[in-house]
Amino acid sequence: MKRIIRGMAFFFLLTGIVFLTVSSGFAENPVSFRTQEVHQGSVEGGISSAEAAELFIRRTLSGESETGRKRGAAGYASLGEREKRLYDQLKPLIAEVANGERSSTKFEISLPNVFEKEVYTYEEIGGSPTELPEDWFDRMLDFSGVVKALLYDCPYDLYWFDKTSWYYYDLPSQFYGYSENNVNYLGFADYDEGGILLVQMPVSSEYT
Repeated sequence: MKRIIRGMAFFFLLTGIVFLTVSSGFAENPVSFRTQEVHQGSVEGGISSAEAAELFIRRTLSGESETGRKRGAAGYASLGEREKRLYDQLKPLIAEVANGERSSTKFEISLPNVFEKEVYTYEEIGGSPTELPEDWFDRMLDFSGVVKALLYDCPYDLYWFDKTSWYYYDLPSQFYGYSENNVNYLGFADYDEGGILLVQMPVSSEYT
């Protein structure tokens, strides 16, 4: 596996929220109010990387099938629908890393493969009709829950994952907001035009 260069620089662009009022339908030129959402987190507990690697090797040499979801799929079952979609996108990519078929642990996931639609009302994101909660993206997607579910269901395939370091999920997308009938909406500007969710999972020093 190639040496993976870590240490990504993330920049935040903080701007005010601006709404464009329209009588009906979408605004012809919706006002963008945020261009990037970057989050990080970490996990604790579970088996060590060395233990997971040993068990992964045993499983591979014995010819057993993948371990994912053999523990009753409790991790997967605990997730919401969006989180399950992201889990399903990440799981095969994680297996590719584990098998040495992929060197990068930076994953690009298409927005439509996670989010079921382009536009949401503020209430759908956990706010009021006119106010967006500060943690709006965390309410839209519980990424930490996805990571924990993968670690529970597929611990051996994640032998390379450094649980003591930070993982990142980045939404380098442009959003737009508009108001209609006293209800505010939030939309992904590039939902159908290549918009992605970036996921970076750190690699344990033994495997870099």
